[in-house]
Amino acid sequence: MRNDSAFTTTNSRILIGALALILGLVVLLATSWGWWGLFVGGVIAWIVVFEGDSYHLFILPHRLWIILLGVIGYFVYGLLVSNIAERIGFEWVANSAVENLSDII
Repeated sequence: MRNDSAFTTTNSRILIGALALILGLVVLLATSWGWWGLFVGGVIAWIVVFEGDSYHLFILPHRLWIILLGVIGYFVYGLLVSNIAERIGFEWVANSAVENLSDII
């Protein structure tokens, strides 16, 4: 394990990982138990692409305020887009299952 905070991989590892994900997606589309194929393909892709550098992906970020700023920005952006869409004339249609949630429960 390296001591620096960056991880590296090669293009061939990324290609093999992408192929594992594509194979998992094909299994997902072809069979009824395909979620397991996608899960296994994802795990294989993770191991191939990141190998020993996976540790770096789980280190606590140094600037946590950026995450908070991103979440707040996302909410503000969502409010702006929904208000603009309503003013233009788009109507938001709720999912009928959500409207009748008490009946479902």
